[in-house]
Amino acid sequence: MDIKIFCPHWGMKEDEWKKKLQRIKEAGFDGVEMGTPKLKADCKKVKSLLVEYGLSVIAQQWTAGNTLREHMESLEEQTQRNVLLSPLFINSQTGKDHFEFEDNLELLHFSNAMTKKYDVKIHHETHRGRFAFAAHITSKYLDALPDLTLTADFSHWCCVSESYLADQTVHLEKAINKAIHIHARVG
Repeated sequence: MDIKIFCPHWGMKEDEWKKKLQRIKEAGFDGVEMGTPKLKADCKKVKSLLVEYGLSVIAQQWTAGNTLREHMESLEEQTQRNVLLSPLFINSQTGKDHFEFEDNLELLHFSNAMTKKYDVKIHHETHRGRFAFAAHITSKYLDALPDLTLTADFSHWCCVSESYLADQTVHLEKAINKAIHIHARVG
């Protein structure tokens, strides 16, 4: 197992990417987890800085829209931008909690197609408001898609269930076995 520690860029006070990435490097992180800039020129600048500082990147994306079609378009547009940074993989907050199971499933199949089309792995974060908003719901997607991989941020499941998930070990173990990346909080 290769453990790398990444710093998320959200919440950082620095406005400039150079200052952010320099601070991350000086703190001893292996890389940064970040949303990709919207402009290609900015992506090139950030990519150059990542190389300069010897930092790896995990690209973050958030599918958006009111319909399944809009979420699919959003996923592809963001994936196209994310690959400009040559990320280790993409962490995706995918779908919506109120979409029908079949719609989120179609979006996940589409995500698998994007993985092949753009030659980049996409892992899906367990997150409130998204398809993987709760342990018991995510378990159904894991059953339906054996190749589905997760970014485990189980704190969201604790919020949704208002528990420490002690009564959901079957679902939790299934998710742990499919987790490639974790988000953790240190307090």
